[in-house]
Amino acid sequence: MREAFLSRFQEFKDSRATLAFVKNQLNATITYLNFSPFGIDIGSFEMQLLDLQNKEIWHSKFESLCVELEILQKKKCELSSQQKWSALNDLEKEDMIIFTTWNSIPDSYDQLKKLAFAVLSFFGSTYICEQYFSSMNIIQSQLRSRLTDGNLESCLKLKTTT
Repeated sequence: MREAFLSRFQEFKDSRATLAFVKNQLNATITYLNFSPFGIDIGSFEMQLLDLQNKEIWHSKFESLCVELEILQKKKCELSSQQKWSALNDLEKEDMIIFTTWNSIPDSYDQLKKLAFAVLSFFGSTYICEQYFSSMNIIQSQLRSRLTDGNLESCLKLKTTT
């Protein structure tokens, strides 16, 4: 079990630069980014990244993003230390701030946006997949042999959409 955890955490360490790219693409180094799971055209990505980094409007946009995220983090720490848990829930979500910033980037930077949106949806989609698989196991254990593929599909739709 320990080995399984170590290998999982190693995958996160290997993807650290790719995950950080979403927040701060200004310091991104292409050699450290992991493109394999995302179907990114590396040549186009590199050209788009250089272009984006050299345009002042986008450079300042991502600098503002970093400042905004830092301020948000300070607010979270302050509210946590004061044990104001409901106020924490009222703060804007970090992923939405990042998403809004990336959404404002023109579609001509499609490879950059593709990587950013893939990383932003990575954890949510993993959670949904795990939830779906758990639901399937519960349904199958309750109904076993009486369950057809069509019935399983219907049960899963009901379970995961409510």
